[in-house]
Amino acid sequence: MIKNILKREQISAQLKNIFDYRLTVVVAAMGYGKTTSVKDYLDEVKAKYIWLFVESDEASAQYIWDSFTRQLAKIDPEFGNRLNTSDFPIDAPQRDRVINIVADYVSADNIILVIDDYHNANSPELDRLIERMVRADIGGLHIVLISRIKPEINIDELQLKGYCYLIKSNLFELSKEEIKEYFKLFGHDISSDTAEEVHRFSEGWITAVYLIIQRYCETGELKPDRNLESLLKTAVMSRYTPVEVKILLALSFLDDFTLQQAAYVADDPAAAETIQRLSIDDFLIRHDERTGTYKMHNIFRSFFQKLLEERPGELQLRDIHKRSGEWYIAVGNVLLGLKAFLKAEEYDLILAEFEKPGITKILDRYPRLFLELFEQIPAEVKYRRPIGYLTYVDYYITDVDMKGGATLLAQIEQYYQADSATPPVFHRIENAGNDIVRSFCFPFTPRDITVIAIVAHHLLAPVGDVGAHGRQPFHGGECLSILAVFGAIDDSSFMSLILHAFLRERGPDDITRQIFHRRVIFRRNPVATEDIEAGMPP
Repeated sequence: MIKNILKREQISAQLKNIFDYRLTVVVAAMGYGKTTSVKDYLDEVKAKYIWLFVESDEASAQYIWDSFTRQLAKIDPEFGNRLNTSDFPIDAPQRDRVINIVADYVSADNIILVIDDYHNANSPELDRLIERMVRADIGGLHIVLISRIKPEINIDELQLKGYCYLIKSNLFELSKEEIKEYFKLFGHDISSDTAEEVHRFSEGWITAVYLIIQRYCETGELKPDRNLESLLKTAVMSRYTPVEVKILLALSFLDDFTLQQAAYVADDPAAAETIQRLSIDDFLIRHDERTGTYKMHNIFRSFFQKLLEERPGELQLRDIHKRSGEWYIAVGNVLLGLKAFLKAEEYDLILAEFEKPGITKILDRYPRLFLELFEQIPAEVKYRRPIGYLTYVDYYITDVDMKGGATLLAQIEQYYQADSATPPVFHRIENAGNDIVRSFCFPFTPRDITVIAIVAHHLLAPVGDVGAHGRQPFHGGECLSILAVFGAIDDSSFMSLILHAFLRERGPDDITRQIFHRRVIFRRNPVATEDIEAGMPP
């Protein structure tokens, strides 16, 4: 743990109000010690608290919600998983459900819910949820928002009603006497004139004062630089070895990280030991014992990110983002993984994820983010990974814009028809996929859906499964016979193309499974539900 912590009585006196208000908002610029002050106070009074943070500048309420529940699951798996069973609450009944879950968890205890870096949340929906939780008066729950700017919440009204307490930035500015006390923590007794000089340069900014002290401890000289960037270069760079600098450069692009993640992203097994050692008494790297994660100070991260841009030969930035993406994908955080792949311009890896089972569930949770992501992928890459691209187009047609999706399909067809290098087999597979997706631009009758559902069940059942009549799933020829008996779909239709292309050339594919079960049966025509259930096993 950090040893040299300046105890500031006036801040502690203000933070005591956390227990008397439903909402406390702490506002100050970066580097003024907001996070350190709140955390140290809560630890000192042995408060029971949950600490969350908004990972990056984000407008998607669903993404922020997913991040929160993921963080919660590390602290309290049962509580986090209960909240993660639903999407972000967008209406009153859903918000009430979340409030009830929180109320059950809080019970009669005084629990502090801290949301750090709230300025990163550009989400009116999240603001409304926080405000509704405050107005609900959940007994024992106290919310603390830490932000660089005043949140877009009705703070004035909440203050008038006695619900909210606001702590402003001037409280966090170090006085000249506090600067002297801070120096004493590091074994140096400075004069009032020296404290005045430090105060004039730092304007009470605790991060700048800390860096000045570090350099003073090393050189015995007090020569404040003209600006913070110069101070960082002289006070920070001299403290670390070239190997440590390289590790810190690689990790500066992560919001937080575990030791194993640090070793993988930095591509250095020694990174874990380095970070663990630096966090013991370093103001700029902190360890959260409850989650097992490490976090760099925002000023520190910004400095190293800029330093890496100035030294392009130091590390390959694309490699860092690629390795970050691989790590996130491996631990199941697909969205962060895809974002990292996008920064690395690893477009093929993005499309490869769209070929995997379960991607549509993630599409449903973050539609806007995936639309923006796909717009940045070059067209030639999309055509190079047709299955992943068709999965996206399928989603676009059924969930975004049917006409726009039809236009995308037409563009796909034109591309492959014009490409003489495309093998005939590939043409048949691609045409089958196009016909699958295009078919959902037109309505089905209940009878059509029943036929498709029966065939889909037998066609797509996993090998070895026993069907409704105690037998193995039908083969392709048997499926065609069913179609002929019903007389609903002929050999020139999209269904025949599915059977010929996917059974003969590729075998049952997840995109087919998604389209049948996720789109046709459950979405396209709800009135056919009874027919479907009568004609096929559940």
